[in-house]
Amino acid sequence: MATEFTDYLVTCRSFAEYLAMFALDERQLAGMAILDCPAGAASFAADAGRWGAKVICADTAYSLQRSELFTVSAADSAKGNAYIVENPGNFTWSWFESPVDHMARRTSAHETFRTHFAAAEGSYVCARLPHLPFADGTFGLTLSSHFLFTYADRLDEDFHYETLAELARVTSGDVRIFPLLSFEMARYPYLNDLRTRLDGLGISSEVRQVDYEFQQGADEMLVLSRYH
Repeated sequence: MATEFTDYLVTCRSFAEYLAMFALDERQLAGMAILDCPAGAASFAADAGRWGAKVICADTAYSLQRSELFTVSAADSAKGNAYIVENPGNFTWSWFESPVDHMARRTSAHETFRTHFAAAEGSYVCARLPHLPFADGTFGLTLSSHFLFTYADRLDEDFHYETLAELARVTSGDVRIFPLLSFEMARYPYLNDLRTRLDGLGISSEVRQVDYEFQQGADEMLVLSRYH
């Protein structure tokens, strides 16, 4: 039976992936207040903390009991890997060597997340977009991966607009969103319309290429910042 995504996966991406997806250098992170939203079960918060960053992770998944969260995120990693095994031609194999390597790295990131979540629960906040429980300009940098644009089949244009505006509201610096493609490998059709609407709120936008591509053609991020 083909793997289908009928819900939102709680994914376990690594620190190295985050640096590549969002064109970051770990040396930039010291002293930064960073929002990862939705963060899922990524290891970014744990590893960025070792470089002096203060990362807050926000996700609806954190409403789950800890044991259930760990079970769901592990199962979702396996489900995502099953899709990759079934559809290897949808991916480039420069970052990961193979589906086996992909799963191994996801499992490693998940273990790091589990340890950090148990020790630093204050860093993990349950929140449901498009509304966030943070004051204006709380964070110097916000990162958002594999949610907006990815789930274009179930998140409409207004949701994208409201969420992007909300992420910009709580961020004094860049908001970086990756990738710009859906699961169906299609570029988000209303991206230019969204950028025009955001400009009307005083939010500038730029599409930048990054040195990371796993999903075929997904090598760009959207960068938002407020006009000053």
